[in-house]
Amino acid sequence: TQVHAGDRVVLQAIVYSERDTPATAQISRQGKPWIQKPLQLLTGRNRLEIPLRESQPGSYRYDLKITAPQDSFAQNNQRAVALTVRPQPKVALFALESAPAQLLQGALNIQGIKAELKSPADAPKNLEGWADYEAAILMNLPAVRLSLEQQKALEGWVRDRGGGLLILG
Repeated sequence: TQVHAGDRVVLQAIVYSERDTPATAQISRQGKPWIQKPLQLLTGRNRLEIPLRESQPGSYRYDLKITAPQDSFAQNNQRAVALTVRPQPKVALFALESAPAQLLQGALNIQGIKAELKSPADAPKNLEGWADYEAAILMNLPAVRLSLEQQKALEGWVRDRGGGLLILG
C-alpha cells in the first residue's frame, strides 16, 4: 500500500473467534512494540481498526498479533502489512495571472499538497523535468504559451508516466 506523508491511514484486520472472549491486540512497528490494545471478541467476525499517520517518507512494516485465552489454534493469530510512504505530493501550477493562481496555491497547500507556482517558460522540456511532480495544473493558460517541446514533454509525462493534468479556464 502506498500513501503520502501525513495521510491518515486505517489498518484493518478481521479477527474470527469461536466464542466471546477477551483478547489483546499487539501491534509492532518496524519490529518494535507500538500499540497494545485490549479487545472483547464476539463469536464470529470482529473488525479491528487502527488509525495511523506517518509523517516521514519510507517503508514501514506493521505486525499484528492477537492473543486470547483458550485459543485452540494460536498459529493463525499473526499478520503483517507493509506501507510505503511517499513524500507529500508536489504539483506544478502554471498561470499567466499570479493573483488567482496564488489563491489556488494556498488552497492546495492547506490540503497538504505542495504547489509550486511557475511561469509557462519554466515548464519542463523533457520527461525528467516532470519527475518530481505528481500533477500539473494549467490555469487560464493558452496552449500557445508552451513551446511544442514543452507540450510534447507534458503529453508524454501524462501518457507514459501517469502524471496528472488539470486544465482550468
